[in-house]
Amino acid sequence: MKKQRKFAGHPAIISATSEDRISDLPDDVLHLILRRMNSPTQAGKTMALSRRWRSLWRSYPVLEFDEADCHSRRGWKICPAAAVATDYLHKFTAASIERFSGNQLPIEAFKVSLAREDVRIKRRRAVILEQLLSLALERERKPGEITMDITGYRLPCRKGILTSGLKILRLTGIKFGSDWRCDDLPPLNSLRLLRLKYVKFNHENLLANLIARAPFLETLEYRGSAAGSTKLQVISKLPTNLNSLRFLCLENVAIENNDQLFTNLISSSPLLETLELREISKLRKLRVISRLNNLKTIKIGYPLDAERIEIDAPGLETLHLQPLYHEVMEIKVTAPELRHLELGGSGFTERNVCELLSNLCGGSSLKSLTLLGLDRVEKLNFLSPELEEFKLFMWANSKLREIQLDAGPRLAKFFVGCRNVLPDGKLEKCGISSDATACRLEVDFGHVRFDSSRLFGGLRRVIAGFSQLHTARGAIGKESSRRNNIRYID
Repeated sequence: MKKQRKFAGHPAIISATSEDRISDLPDDVLHLILRRMNSPTQAGKTMALSRRWRSLWRSYPVLEFDEADCHSRRGWKICPAAAVATDYLHKFTAASIERFSGNQLPIEAFKVSLAREDVRIKRRRAVILEQLLSLALERERKPGEITMDITGYRLPCRKGILTSGLKILRLTGIKFGSDWRCDDLPPLNSLRLLRLKYVKFNHENLLANLIARAPFLETLEYRGSAAGSTKLQVISKLPTNLNSLRFLCLENVAIENNDQLFTNLISSSPLLETLELREISKLRKLRVISRLNNLKTIKIGYPLDAERIEIDAPGLETLHLQPLYHEVMEIKVTAPELRHLELGGSGFTERNVCELLSNLCGGSSLKSLTLLGLDRVEKLNFLSPELEEFKLFMWANSKLREIQLDAGPRLAKFFVGCRNVLPDGKLEKCGISSDATACRLEVDFGHVRFDSSRLFGGLRRVIAGFSQLHTARGAIGKESSRRNNIRYID
């Protein structure tokens, strides 16, 4: 007897499968499920679950538009022209008004990203954004998250944008006009994250008052529109205002040669865990003093004008000082719990690097060490008994000729790399002392066309320095960037 194929909806199939109990849940529970989805696209896919979900996905409480999602070609996102993105924004606004009209469904998050700026459609875009803002702000429950990445957009001063229930505020490329006044700012007791990138204020006191109105702020990230465009005096007028701050990132900020001002800013944040500084100008001495154990990560990037760097953090675990090009006369780091260290740039002399490594590697439990483009260093000799990973990147002006590493039995990875450039030096001597039973050696000279036997003949001594080599791989050869096994060329 011929077997009959069972189709979808067959009684045998239905009895074997479990019943759809999710669709029978109350509306409040289903709304909580929708809130946990990352985007409206994911929420829209739920309409295929059952008849009840066909209209339920429209209650997704996020109003999000990203110009990068307007066009998609072969899986790659392509940003369209400003006029095309504005047309998509107009259609999105009309659909959103239809979606939320006639109901009081909450809009918990408002996210709009329009990175491209076009003067020809500036007025039209402003009108559309005003309609979208009105849809989100004129509801009984105001959004708890506002993210606006709109280059050149002048944010209107209206009620509902900054409210006491606002928790997250991200602004990029926004302009605060003259209609914004410090007295118009409400108390922002619920604000936990404030991220301002390339935001222009009509006067800097508005920025200081905006921070002052958020006494429980945990994350503060500010990036000026130009190097040194914002003075730190404005931010640090109220040093007792940052008692809850855990993450602080400053970029394109001028400190005006007042190191005590910056020290007061750090000391006024007893719960600070991460500090990131990039493009800090007009500062001769950088002092980061934290007597508590909360500060775990410090990242300082270029350019930095400081001639002296002093860091005293007993609980510091990660320190990045790279790349620094201005000459550093003195560097002092006190961090007994340091685990990861990155050091790079032409600003460090051989004496500074050797003294720093001897102080940090010998007495502390350093696990990872990365050296990037130390152009003024020719010899390195240091002891690190707890080291597990060592990375050395050589740049175009690298003059490193000799390196001596005395590591303990925990050394598991040794990396030497050079990308796209031809170093000036010649690694003549490379001695490694380690009792590690299994260590991985990686050599990467990808996209560099040269005779490896002429410049890196000492690599054979690198491998010979290990008591037992577990794995070795790399890319060495004439005019080749392929990752083959290491070949010795004498």
